[in-house]
Amino acid sequence: MPALISARLHEETGDRHGAALTWDSLGYVRHGLGGQDRAADCYRRALALHRELGDRYDEAEVLDNLGDSLQAAGDLDAARRAWREALTVFDELRHPDADRPRLKLAVPAVPAPAGGGEP
Repeated sequence: MPALISARLHEETGDRHGAALTWDSLGYVRHGLGGQDRAADCYRRALALHRELGDRYDEAEVLDNLGDSLQAAGDLDAARRAWREALTVFDELRHPDADRPRLKLAVPAVPAPAGGGEP
């Protein structure tokens, strides 16, 4: 997978920001293909890098995406934790994207249908 090679090249050359963005993109693609466990792993790698870099907006963005993958995988408690963290960061930034996790958290906790694992 070219994006995986790209993420590793960014890491090897010390481009942590590029690596973080690439891991986030990989998570998005894997989520879209139904590979929620792999998507969550990618998002966690992106999240760690964004936190190291102090990139708060992208941290919140990745947390929101991570929550979506965790929900799709059936781990609603972890999804809600990720969304709460995203909301906290967006609110601290006074960013209007706070509405995304806020709306997700307003919905009653209902587990996703089974089958959210790997394709």
